[in-house]
Amino acid sequence: MRPAPLGFAVGYPEPLSVGGPDAGATAMWAVVTCEPDTKVFTIADIWTMWDPDFMDGSVRTVGGRRVAVKRVREFGTLPDGTRGVVRVREQSTRVLHAAIREPAALLGWQERQPASVALGKVVVTVIGTLLVLGALYAGWLGLTGQFS
Repeated sequence: MRPAPLGFAVGYPEPLSVGGPDAGATAMWAVVTCEPDTKVFTIADIWTMWDPDFMDGSVRTVGGRRVAVKRVREFGTLPDGTRGVVRVREQSTRVLHAAIREPAALLGWQERQPASVALGKVVVTVIGTLLVLGALYAGWLGLTGQFS
């Protein structure tokens, strides 16, 4: 956990790297903005990705709200002498969100969903409703013999 403007950030202590020091890496953090007067907080996810390049390395930072998992499998020699997956390391925004939400709820804080999450829920609901209505209409057309 680290201090952040208007709140704090919760993240994994070290970035996940793929294949060693010359390979890409990803750092995952959830930044919490707090409003103490209303006991409301907002979570925003920040991913920083380092991509190696033969000319120069590039760094990208992606912000917003994500539900994502980053998984790295480490290969090596197994106890029976064969090569295979020795360890799987995983970072998940769900874990970070739970580490924030559970203690906050116990202290009486409530989460405000970012506008992007609220809009996404509306879009999914509208599209789902239209698909169900379309399927019902197609079924009705099929039952009444209007497809032939």
